[in-house]
Amino acid sequence: MLSKIVGKHNLKFGGEFRLLRNNYYESNDPAGFFHFNANMTGANPQNGGPGRTPGADAAAGGNGFASFLLGYGAGGDSVTEPARTADQIKYLALYAGDTFQVTKKFTVNLGVRVDLQGDWTERFDRILVFNPNETSPIGTQAGMPDVKGAFDLVHSSQHHSRSAYDPWNDVSPRIGVSYQFARNTVIRAGYGIFYVSPDIRWDDAPHNLFINSFNTTWLTAQADGVTPKNTLFNPFPTGITPPFGRDQALINVQGNGVSAPLVGEKAPYSQQWNLNIQHQLAGNLLLDVAYAGSKGTHLPMHTQDLNQLQPQFLPTGAADPIANPAAYAQIAFLTAQVANPFAGNCAPPAVCTGPVQSGGVGTNPTVKRAQLLLPYPQYDDVAVTEPDNRDSSYHSLQEKVQKRFSAGANILAAYTVSKLIDNTNSEINWLEAASPGWGDGNAYDLRHERSLDGFDVPQRLVLGSVLDLPFGRGKKFANNWSGVANKLVSGWGVDTIITFQKGFPIIIGGCPGPLSNSGIPNVGCARAARAGVSHLTSGSLQDRLTRWFDTSVFAPSQIFGVTDRKTLTLPFLRIPSLVRRTVLVSSSGPSSSTASTIRNLVRPIPAVVAAATLAG
Repeated sequence: MLSKIVGKHNLKFGGEFRLLRNNYYESNDPAGFFHFNANMTGANPQNGGPGRTPGADAAAGGNGFASFLLGYGAGGDSVTEPARTADQIKYLALYAGDTFQVTKKFTVNLGVRVDLQGDWTERFDRILVFNPNETSPIGTQAGMPDVKGAFDLVHSSQHHSRSAYDPWNDVSPRIGVSYQFARNTVIRAGYGIFYVSPDIRWDDAPHNLFINSFNTTWLTAQADGVTPKNTLFNPFPTGITPPFGRDQALINVQGNGVSAPLVGEKAPYSQQWNLNIQHQLAGNLLLDVAYAGSKGTHLPMHTQDLNQLQPQFLPTGAADPIANPAAYAQIAFLTAQVANPFAGNCAPPAVCTGPVQSGGVGTNPTVKRAQLLLPYPQYDDVAVTEPDNRDSSYHSLQEKVQKRFSAGANILAAYTVSKLIDNTNSEINWLEAASPGWGDGNAYDLRHERSLDGFDVPQRLVLGSVLDLPFGRGKKFANNWSGVANKLVSGWGVDTIITFQKGFPIIIGGCPGPLSNSGIPNVGCARAARAGVSHLTSGSLQDRLTRWFDTSVFAPSQIFGVTDRKTLTLPFLRIPSLVRRTVLVSSSGPSSSTASTIRNLVRPIPAVVAAATLAG
């Protein structure tokens, strides 16, 4: 960094370069996952259809252990064979700033940062992208030449760059002002734009792409969802598929649920702003009141389904076969078995001549009619990794009171009232204490996927204190000690932190409802319907373990449709509030090092973008 003072201007210029490398090899399920439930030994393992009550007949009379003994799996399991990838990201940034002392009371800070962010590359170019508008290379062989959607390798004739995305050259302006309104009062305000680093997008890193970490799915049922197919005694009769690497021919004939980055994604960023008023009262008492806000734009989501059945094909109206026979006729039409033109790897005696070699669409001679109506019927499912089409908003009122004492004590209280709303989620939700699962109820209506974030904390109060013990040279007690004795007794402090925090929102999970249970593939998630306002129940924590809140107002939807995310998290349904007490006894200068620790710990919750920590 270079710095130069010119009159009232303090100019700073600098740059930054980072080289992130990740040589990766890991499998979360080297021996595979195998789950069993009561469905495959039940009287009616598939819901829906004329004369059936969706959700009521599932697994009737079945037994999960009986399914295990027969080897009939629940479905959705797989075993993973990873590649050894050599991932890399190059990052370059240039910045300039000017602190302009306009008057003795008024200061302006101006700055700009240019992020020259490269995307992931891999030493052997084992990266691919999904092009939704490209004509499928296998459509003609299946007799459907107009089918779209193809996976293209980077550094190829279809995708010339070595990265999934073009470089993001992002300009981030920042401005801050401070004004001494009165002798003991200062007003500050600031605004800035901050871009998210590409390595935040965890799921589209090369080691996570299916060509480098391929899941061989355990196909437990035929296309009808009822007839057992591959049992536990031989779950993978055609073997475990190794990673494809740069074999475009193999990539073209995969039909498993696969995902990859989408071409043309935009750079995610957040706008952050604040207004702060500080007033020094008598007796070294500081009062600080601030408003802080943030808006995230083009934020990433772990994945987004691209192969959801379009709404115009779905049944609508009441889930009543007598009052709405047309809906059940539509279900029967969509779930009827038809010839599968894509299958090319069926078990004998079936003869399949299609191009697809894996997944249900590649190994079943018949499929449900709805499969051929999907946007990309050549895949069981297809998703985009880290779609940059989400947003967030954060608003907070932050108050702080700090009192310093001459004897080396420091007391600080920080209180925050805030709200965080978004339609995205944590990138590492399997490690988080409170986080909704990935996925959208309706991939065609992302606006109605907005709700309180799983980490929304409406109120937080933190009390902190630092007390230097009066022992040792220069203190009230043992002030004339020296040598080893003085070193043993001096420099000690007692620090206390007490945190009171409202609990995270409770996640109302599951996908109940007639549409989800109809047997139609890829219809989205019909979340629970709410008939009234639910409240937390009363009583001891032990008494409330099985009924923390009033569940009677929630029920499976009684109409065909996909509900929005507003019932996923609700402001008045939360896990227990947090009360945490910490006492630290430390030495070697508690008035400096531990005081700094206390200040950091009691800092109000910052205006951060969900699932991303922004710096710079």
